[in-house]
Amino acid sequence: MKAQILVDQEIILDHRFKAVIRVYQVSISSKFPDGIKSRYVLIDMLSCKAVLLFDNHEPFGFHWHPDPENSTLRVCLATNQYRMALELFWKKVEEIRHGIVTREISDT
Repeated sequence: MKAQILVDQEIILDHRFKAVIRVYQVSISSKFPDGIKSRYVLIDMLSCKAVLLFDNHEPFGFHWHPDPENSTLRVCLATNQYRMALELFWKKVEEIRHGIVTREISDT
């Protein structure tokens, strides 16, 4: 099955940040057992670097990378739904935009 695009957005948030949201329906596999591949990235347009990355794949499920340049550092999310992961991404984006830096995410 060829990947089908479910969500494909690039959103300019302000003069500094841009969010790139991509969700695909893919063939069910060991890497994507739910048939969903997602990637949410917050990009600092001043430095041209990703500052936040959420994605999903096994064996980690949905997770985020507090430092996208260090792909081995991951924080698992308490969800298996891409829409809930996206809500958590937006919460973290707002924290970053307002200068609040944490390595935890509350899903409440």
